Amino acid sequence: MIQEMREEAMVNDMKTRRNWCGLKVCIVWMFVITIVIFFVLFGLVNEKKLVVGY
Repeated sequence: MIQEMREEAMVNDMKTRRNWCGLKVCIVWMFVITIVIFFVLFGLVNEKKLVVGY
């Protein structure tokens, strides 16, 4: 009985960590996308300094 409860607690802990990690990744991606949209809207990408590869 106690062993089953421990195993269930470990599984729940692993799921919580995985979900928290996924949430952090989503927040970072949204931050990056927001910055890219900001640069596109204000025309900073059109400057020669920010063009990559040319």
